[in-house]
Amino acid sequence: MARTPLTLAALATSAVPGLNVLGTRAHTGDGDGEFTSAVLVTDEEDHIIRVPRTSGAEVRQSAELLGLAALAEGAREALPFAVPIPRGITRAGDTRAVVTTFIPGDRVAAEDIESDALLLQPIAEAVAAIHSLPTQLVHQGGLPARSAEDVRTQAMRLVERAAHTHLLPDTVRRRWEHTLASRELWDFAPAVVHGSLTAEQLIVTDDRIVGILGWDALAAGDPAIDLAWLLASGADALDAVLARYAIQRGVTGVRELRARAQFYHQLEVARWLLHGVDTHDSAVIDDAVGMFDR
Repeated sequence: MARTPLTLAALATSAVPGLNVLGTRAHTGDGDGEFTSAVLVTDEEDHIIRVPRTSGAEVRQSAELLGLAALAEGAREALPFAVPIPRGITRAGDTRAVVTTFIPGDRVAAEDIESDALLLQPIAEAVAAIHSLPTQLVHQGGLPARSAEDVRTQAMRLVERAAHTHLLPDTVRRRWEHTLASRELWDFAPAVVHGSLTAEQLIVTDDRIVGILGWDALAAGDPAIDLAWLLASGADALDAVLARYAIQRGVTGVRELRARAQFYHQLEVARWLLHGVDTHDSAVIDDAVGMFDR
């Protein structure tokens, strides 16, 4: 069913009784095309309405609503950036429409973040603030809470699945198994993690991070998972953020933290390979195999 800005505005007023929509404008922030969305101009702050276009998007939206619900007012106040606030939900055909507050600002690509960029300090502060939240909010919200051993076991199973495809090069498999066998590397204290952080989730204004989106994987787990994406910007960017992050949180074990971040970054290729295998997509499989070769 095609949804125009007018129909989305009508859904929004159904989801949020009393919402006075003065106008709508296109929203292109959902780059994967799995949501139909529009920004709603109201007589107060702007809102955004998002309708999933796939079952996978609907699942992620459900998880995000749980994550946002866990971020109670006290947690939001402790963060140096804004988080979307859910305003209402309504049916939209066979799925649903969700209205949240809209955080205005610019998006940034990972490759645009350099080792001397002004964003490095705000990134370190934002990630450190998330990791400093009390893990109690995860438990109270019924969200996943993984120990260091849970995280290691999860990664081990992913490597085993990739190896069973017989497409994982032996050199890569041995390197990953060596990483998994290092007890020192996996001796860390779990923290609250965003869980799916990428450059695309950052909302930026004047070299400041004013908002972070995509809270569908909020959990207690390995802090390194929220730093792995920086390797898409280059090793220098990761190292620069890590140095600032360590000061912000007053943590040690930066070498181990970096090694796990690099490991998680490499595991994305395994996930891509398994996606290709599961969906029988030979183009994805060939792409993943090419990444392994490089």
